[in-house]
Amino acid sequence: MNVPLLDLKRQNAPIERELVDAFERVLHSGQYILGKEVEEFERRTAVVAGARHGIGVSSGTDAILLALMRGRPDA
Repeated sequence: MNVPLLDLKRQNAPIERELVDAFERVLHSGQYILGKEVEEFERRTAVVAGARHGIGVSSGTDAILLALMRGRPDA
């Protein structure tokens, strides 16, 4: 039996309109980094995580690197 690892089409279907609207807001603003959408994402992420701050990064690899660098005096 072939079991898909992750069915993104099925996962995203219920929120497709919300995703398209968010994409269009970012596309039309031209602010792909440091824009209003990123600030709101970081704020909401911090609330969900119970943290003082949330930091958006470009990839999962960058997120892991940032977590590993936390607390290093030279970082």
